[in-house]
Amino acid sequence: MKREQIQEYTLKIAQASRSGLVVITYDIIMREMENAREYEKEKNEAEMVKSLKSAQRFVNNLMGSLDYHYGISLELLSLYRYVNQTLVTAMMQKQTEGLSGAEDVLRKLRTAFEEVEKQDHSGAVMKNTQHVVAGLTYGKGQLMETCVGKGEENRGIIA
Repeated sequence: MKREQIQEYTLKIAQASRSGLVVITYDIIMREMENAREYEKEKNEAEMVKSLKSAQRFVNNLMGSLDYHYGISLELLSLYRYVNQTLVTAMMQKQTEGLSGAEDVLRKLRTAFEEVEKQDHSGAVMKNTQHVVAGLTYGKGQLMETCVGKGEENRGIIA
């Protein structure tokens, strides 16, 4: 994943609820697939495979976090297996041509979990993180980043 993408997701993850983390995970998987397509166009096979492997790690994480006390987990598992198999095929063939079916599945799941996230009032999973209120401001001849809000005085883990 590219450096600016990592920064973008770091902020989102720090402020996400449990269901929000699932939505972010889908976003990351689809972003990695998109990155793989870009690398394929650039004829950068090594980076393409690296992006596909990253997407696969996130899919495996989703599979590993399923709670089988709920019936829907088995259905989700079969969908995740399909996405995983599509990624493996793309890596073996070293081409991203067949990823569209997996992306369709992920988009539909993301939409469903986005609705769940709207009803999730449990709050952020991570505690004691910086809460960013402001973004970028203009200075004389430069662009400055400004963070305002609670959490700035103690940004680490309280032991």
